[in-house]
Amino acid sequence: MLRELQVNFLIKFLTSYNEWTATLLKLESSDFEADERMIVPSKDDKLMHSEVSRKFLSLLENNFSDQEALNLLNLNPKYGIESVRRAVLSFETSEVADAHAARKQFEETETLKPLSAGLDYRVPTAVSSFVNRLTDKTDLFLWKTEDESLRVKLGVFCSASEQNREVLRQIIWTEAGEPYDLLIFNESSDTDHFVISYSSIIQNHGGEPLKAFLRLFECHCKHALGMNASDDALLWQGVSEESVRKAADLSKALKEELSDYYKLLKGDGRKKDIYLSEAFEALIEFIQKLKP
Repeated sequence: MLRELQVNFLIKFLTSYNEWTATLLKLESSDFEADERMIVPSKDDKLMHSEVSRKFLSLLENNFSDQEALNLLNLNPKYGIESVRRAVLSFETSEVADAHAARKQFEETETLKPLSAGLDYRVPTAVSSFVNRLTDKTDLFLWKTEDESLRVKLGVFCSASEQNREVLRQIIWTEAGEPYDLLIFNESSDTDHFVISYSSIIQNHGGEPLKAFLRLFECHCKHALGMNASDDALLWQGVSEESVRKAADLSKALKEELSDYYKLLKGDGRKKDIYLSEAFEALIEFIQKLKP
């Protein structure tokens, strides 16, 4: 049994199964990224795009202006040759700049009280007999509107995966009895410039996602298997190709259900029936039977 599990660690596991399992088994990746200057950054290089956005956002949050932040990033030859660098950086950071401006305007016009919130959740044995406590810290606000006061977190995200990690955190906190709404700011022309991931939907939807998260975590700790059909054969040593393909199919189905669940929380879901718990259970049962 684990006495304490940090929420950040659980989120890393839920968003990167294979990498997490490789770390657990003390396996090192043989892939080394070449550190070289790009002529023009690739349009499909999502890692580079999110890296630029994160660095730009960090500068904005440290009171640099948009132009000052761009000037600093423009000094780095990693982001392309000098003749195209500024144009590329301006394009890559425009959405983050708009979202940050929308959040700043919200903070200046709304009644907000900062809250330094902590989670120390004693996990009931009915939820998990493997993890004893879940702990975490995050910055929230008490948002006073005309009708009510809401606990909220204000988010500007540099990638879809970063946004999903924060939605997972919201799910975990809400299921652990510390609910809050997540305001996701964007560059939209809508009046509010944000969408809300509602904790009430998590509470009312059922399905016990936290219990499913912890059961899958326990399953991996005990069995140490990758979930996707990856090139790293060491993770699947002794397991038949048919089983690897089956696990990959179940993993894909689980990710699709999680994606639909994220959309539901943000109010843009089209699918009425979400079988999140069933997808978790199918994968857990399958992996438990595999003991190479």
